[in-house]
Amino acid sequence: MKLTTTRSVVPFMVVFTVTVLVPRLMIFPVLNLGPDEVAYGIIGREILHGHWPYTTAFDHKPVALYFPFALSQVIFGASSTALRFLSLIVAITSFALAYLLCRRLGLRAWSAALLSGVYALMCLGNDGLAALSEPILNVYVLGLLVILTYRLTLFRGVMFGVLMAVAINTNYLIGPILVVPGLFFLFKGRRAKMAWVGGVLGFLTGCLVALFPIFAYSSIGDYFQLQRAFLSVYEVTPMTWNQLLGRVEQFLAPSLAILIAPVAALIVGGARGRPATGTVWSVVFLTVSIATACYNRFFYPHYTIIIAPAALMISAIAVRRLRQEAGSVSLPSLMLAIAVWVMVVPVLPKLLTGAEVSGEQLSLGPSRNAPELEVAEAVERVIEPGDEIYTMDVHDYFLSGARLPTKFFFPSQHLKPVNAVVMNSTPSAAVREILGKHPRAIVKRTSVRWPSSVAHLVDTYVRDQCTLSTKVGGAAIYVCPSSRATASQRHGVGQ
Repeated sequence: MKLTTTRSVVPFMVVFTVTVLVPRLMIFPVLNLGPDEVAYGIIGREILHGHWPYTTAFDHKPVALYFPFALSQVIFGASSTALRFLSLIVAITSFALAYLLCRRLGLRAWSAALLSGVYALMCLGNDGLAALSEPILNVYVLGLLVILTYRLTLFRGVMFGVLMAVAINTNYLIGPILVVPGLFFLFKGRRAKMAWVGGVLGFLTGCLVALFPIFAYSSIGDYFQLQRAFLSVYEVTPMTWNQLLGRVEQFLAPSLAILIAPVAALIVGGARGRPATGTVWSVVFLTVSIATACYNRFFYPHYTIIIAPAALMISAIAVRRLRQEAGSVSLPSLMLAIAVWVMVVPVLPKLLTGAEVSGEQLSLGPSRNAPELEVAEAVERVIEPGDEIYTMDVHDYFLSGARLPTKFFFPSQHLKPVNAVVMNSTPSAAVREILGKHPRAIVKRTSVRWPSSVAHLVDTYVRDQCTLSTKVGGAAIYVCPSSRATASQRHGVGQ
């Protein structure tokens, strides 16, 4: 089956434009940067400054996640545009891989394009517009699934192993979804032992390359110890049925609504004979994906994004089993209509507002009057390159380009007692250490405040050492004597 004929390009471009390109370009100007993507962006910025992950900045995601964030900033610098550009590239790549997967599973162009559009909207409606680990991980998962549709060889085994290594080192917490593609690779490759060899070599090579900076510039033991300590807050706790049903109703319901049609089609198609091997594996994959999204203590809308690859597999197989020629677009069209209703309609007012702003400024970034940009500009006016600042909002670190006052820059890292213990410290001691470095500016916000246990330390320092520079966007920027200025003053007194 040819994948690049004119008849296949037209449906690809039409559905891609409607479900991927237009919604993102419309909503980006009114979409606030999330704290998670900003934190990843900060570590990406540090990489470009010659500081490998976890040497000057730490977050509890594995090391491979941060390299795409560094690459996006090579083009656009440390800016909101860089993060939006990355999320757009991830969405484009995901759509292309989803389309290729559907075509490899035997679907014709329009059916494949429509199901790829469903996949795109499942990510769009689940907080997937931000540059987060889940959409990035899905790119690797879709790549793994595409490889599994081909005859396995040594080269394809190596590719599979490398992708598996990168995926695992992107997000350990949702790593269980990789078990099913891995097991299917072993099952399918049982008659192609060289593919197994290639898979092992690719996986080991990928892990070594991803972790090499930790070996070379940090301590691999400390790395895994910190990972384990910070991930422990996500550990499973006993859940009641009411809590589980609450998660389904609040977060999973839209995705499950989209899956009603393909599941019904599978049941109808299954009556014609025994389920194919791919069907069984896809059902297991979907079950594991849902369990992975739900199993830990917390649940956020973007966790649902990891269900999308398995949902795509189920849907493609359902179309194939319902109509053996896979030419009908009735089921994909129905699924796309449901996806529009449950994923797009709730954010339609925001889309329309964003379209107006987008038409005015033609930018991937947020509105030029966005509060976080105004605060960052105010901070930039009072600091010099290399100056540190202290703030409770990670946006200020990223958008102003200021140096971090601590490796554990995310507020919850050094201000939560359970996390501070990991650093052999306490929140009070961590704040005293930061203030002892004499940050050039301190940003105090009305919306995000320091915990009461340490607020008096910051308030006293600001009162005694700093002067108010300006107030903007609900934030007060205080200018303080920096460590460099203090050192210069001591040097002048000595002379």
